[in-house]
Amino acid sequence: MKKIEIKQGQKFGRLVIIKEVEPIKRKSYNEKRVLCKCDCGNTKVISLYPLIIGKISSCGCYKREKAKIHGESFQKYDSDKVTQKIHSIWHGMKCRCNTASSGSYERYGSKGVKVCKEWENDFYAFYNWSLANGYADGLTIDRIDSDGDYEPSNCRWVDYVSQANNRKTNVRLCYNGKSHTIAEWSNLLNISRNVLYNRKKKGWSDEKILTTPIKTRYTNN
Repeated sequence: MKKIEIKQGQKFGRLVIIKEVEPIKRKSYNEKRVLCKCDCGNTKVISLYPLIIGKISSCGCYKREKAKIHGESFQKYDSDKVTQKIHSIWHGMKCRCNTASSGSYERYGSKGVKVCKEWENDFYAFYNWSLANGYADGLTIDRIDSDGDYEPSNCRWVDYVSQANNRKTNVRLCYNGKSHTIAEWSNLLNISRNVLYNRKKKGWSDEKILTTPIKTRYTNN
């Protein structure tokens, strides 16, 4: 395949190339990507090849304009799987904060958790923040302060285990100046979570919970 030249300022449809960014590693090649600015004012990371062959010609605004006219969904008109995934996360984040009928509203919106205005009113502001702050497939949006709002200074991308450990409902145990959740202590000490939970329920001290050896059952042959 002929080497693809990337030039700052090149325009394809509504998109102008700003710079080349980190490629995506595929099984047999590295997929080149560029940061582009759209005529509508949004910036978006685009895979280079579909851009130069004309498969992608805007940040998604043209397709969304068509979707709005025909009353069809965002997902139908944006084929970029990363964009669709981040859009789904953005939509879910707003639902649990703003929609009383959402199954998660009681734990978020009813407790005063909000989505900041920057993200609330502009999906691409959230999209661009996500790509610039570690978004990857399999990660989830997490609030650093679980009582705080969804906003750039209080959010990060983490795996589900890290997010679960950040929930204030998790029981924390302190020993030797270290504080971890039961899940974390379980991994560190190789002791079942159920054993640690049961010891806590019995009213044991944190030190006793974490230092008492597991009883081993022996059988006679």
